[in-house]
Amino acid sequence: MSDAVVVVGGSFAPADVPEVVRQMRRVAAAQECLGILCDVGPLRSVDLVTVDALAQLALAARRLGKGLRLTNSTIELRDLLALAGLEAVLPCAPD
Repeated sequence: MSDAVVVVGGSFAPADVPEVVRQMRRVAAAQECLGILCDVGPLRSVDLVTVDALAQLALAARRLGKGLRLTNSTIELRDLLALAGLEAVLPCAPD
């Protein structure tokens, strides 16, 4: 079993969460997976709104019984997660 992958990009905001959660559910249902890898590489910018949306996504993954890890994260996003105290809630996969 491997991790399912979802991709978020552009200006990811809380309004985008329901669609990404639907995508995450489809991917998780289509394959048996251990967890969810969220590719954040395509994000254009990161701010606290982005962090809030990612935290909502992590909560949805937990409700599915899956862990969520971020991949292709920038140093700016990792710093913002640390500042918000969310690095344990939104762990970044090693590059």
